[in-house]
Amino acid sequence: PVFEDPRGLYISTVYSRYAVLHVKSFTVPPSCAPLRTSEAVGLLHRQKCFATKRYDLKIVRKWGNYELIVLDSRQRREVERFPVRYLRSPKTISCGRNQLSNLFMFTVEAHSFGNNTPVSHELHIFKVSRSLTETNQHDDFRHRKAFELREHYMIHGS
Repeated sequence: PVFEDPRGLYISTVYSRYAVLHVKSFTVPPSCAPLRTSEAVGLLHRQKCFATKRYDLKIVRKWGNYELIVLDSRQRREVERFPVRYLRSPKTISCGRNQLSNLFMFTVEAHSFGNNTPVSHELHIFKVSRSLTETNQHDDFRHRKAFELREHYMIHGS
């Protein structure tokens, strides 16, 4: 659904934050097509165990653009930063197995950033544990509307 916000009430530097486990990142050379999410899920199903690391994902609005920031949960330092406009095929899926439920996946194509990075196609997979945002009704409504706006931005790019 398209979310219109004529007064700019939901556009701010306030961010959403999520506790996640990094499940896997797949890289593919730029000479090949990026890995599809269905292929990545198939590869995950063949794995018997996962070495995961805890991170926080936060979504911020900076200079009119949204960014997805990966933070180390323990050291509170930034690990990676992805401008949302460069994320391809962002999806949330549940594969049935407990380890593979509530997954957030996205692809970053090789050389898509302004500085010619990343050097290969990357498909990142995170298991979303929980939202770290406040839970009162007003904030739930505000974050739901902000999510709709981000979803629109991811799909339509504006």
